[in-house]
Amino acid sequence: MNVSHGTLPGKKLHIFFFTLCILLAACPFSHAVEQLIPIYVEPGTNLIHMARDYCYSKNSWKIIARINKLKPPYLIPQATSLHIPLSLLIAEPLQAEITHRRGTVSIERNQEKESNAHPARLGAGDTLITGADGYAQLVFPDNRSARIDPGSRLSFNYLIRLTDGSVKIDFIVEQGSVVNQVEKLLEHNDSHRTGTPTSITGVRGTEYRLKTDDTQSTIETLRGLVSIHAADSAILLSKGKGTKITKGERPTPPRVLPPPPTMGDYDAVQKILPVRIPFPMTARAASCTLRICSDLGGLKTLHKITGAPDSTFVIPDIADGHYSLYLTATDNDGFESVPSGPYPFQLRTIPAAPVLSSPNNNITTWTPEVTVQWLDADSVSRYHCQLAKNSDFTEVVEEKTVTGKSYKSPELDAGSYYFRVQAIAEDGFTTLYSPPLHWTISQKPEMGKTTFNQSSAVTLNWASMGEECEYDLQVAEDRQFKRLLVDRKALSTNSYTISTHLLPGKYMVRIRGTFGDAPTPWTPPQKLTVKQDPPGWKEFFMGVVAFGFIIL
Repeated sequence: MNVSHGTLPGKKLHIFFFTLCILLAACPFSHAVEQLIPIYVEPGTNLIHMARDYCYSKNSWKIIARINKLKPPYLIPQATSLHIPLSLLIAEPLQAEITHRRGTVSIERNQEKESNAHPARLGAGDTLITGADGYAQLVFPDNRSARIDPGSRLSFNYLIRLTDGSVKIDFIVEQGSVVNQVEKLLEHNDSHRTGTPTSITGVRGTEYRLKTDDTQSTIETLRGLVSIHAADSAILLSKGKGTKITKGERPTPPRVLPPPPTMGDYDAVQKILPVRIPFPMTARAASCTLRICSDLGGLKTLHKITGAPDSTFVIPDIADGHYSLYLTATDNDGFESVPSGPYPFQLRTIPAAPVLSSPNNNITTWTPEVTVQWLDADSVSRYHCQLAKNSDFTEVVEEKTVTGKSYKSPELDAGSYYFRVQAIAEDGFTTLYSPPLHWTISQKPEMGKTTFNQSSAVTLNWASMGEECEYDLQVAEDRQFKRLLVDRKALSTNSYTISTHLLPGKYMVRIRGTFGDAPTPWTPPQKLTVKQDPPGWKEFFMGVVAFGFIIL
């Protein structure tokens, strides 16, 4: 054997490695770690043909015969499969791609852990791990995929394409929950196998859910058929049925899954967080699970929420956007239904419902017109206002659309009123209404007599505001009530006699009612007039005397 620059010539190097593979395959101890790939035997095929079509050397047929325990004349049953060591096959290595991740997702590669699952491709020998909050969507070649739930760990044995174009995938789910999807019916030589600590599943075109731990696996077929092998036993699991496999035992007889729940009436457009979805009505359900996806196909899982009957699903904080919801029911034996959905769902919180800034809620006012203001918001073109006499807004007084951030009511009669406003975005989207604002317009308690002579007692009387009402009264020299002459509080009656001597002139009077610790606003100022007394006989006599002195 010639050696040049420390390397073997290309052709001889190939022969060297091929011979090494044959020797390793021939060693009794080598098969414990050698990956054996199932190859479907087409009618009319013999060992030499198989070695010629799939292997590096046609002489591999001898190793294939020995591994599969075939003896002369080496007859191969039709419609069966033979196992061939991966090292003998001409195989193109393939990879799975992580097309969606949420939360903690990592990869173990070459005994090292890579956080955040970068790069987003996995091959033979790699392990995918999802944390307690982690979701991942794996896409394989040939229209196959797997949805990985939190707390899962799966390792890839091989992902290859053979010379006939067939794709073979084999991985093991060590723990957690995986939903396998094989969209199209596989050809005879295609394979898609998933192992667990208790079983092996194989499919040709199906969708099924697999949950496993160290001691037990649960398999539930959502579409098509699933072949399950465990403890030298095999069963076929059809759509809508499930089985459990305990380690070292045969699969339990297939049983019908619980019926899928239905969403019922729900608001497909939510405008406030957190989003609350009522628990669906369903039979045979110990719990229900709501899965929230960021796509309509259900491939990009964001959250899964499980609730008991008579509860409410509370969706955590998510961004505005379009989503899809899927529902499943789980019975008392732990079997989960085929999902119902997708249920379209939109969250839009921007713009938000307007925030009212004035006046305060539950005020009492004496003016027949009330102006309401609210905070301005971006992306809003106009506001829709409603004024009503009741909190249900069935007795609407006025309904109008304004472009500014305020509303002025028409002149209103005395009574109770409620107001709310919603924003309308530039694209026509309408927000929720603001919380209702309530106010009461009271009839101004007019004073009875407001003009008095200087020498007479000044007694003020006003209309009652209620049996349990007390009153505050102020009399001032100015309209701003800074120079107070009278300041009485907690009067028990709607009448008061002023004991302070008031000189002739004009004064301002205002009152307010108090109900416990809640006073009403002051009434608008009312004018009190104190006139000088008309002249009497003394004043007349003094005037005559004064006039006489003037003449003299």
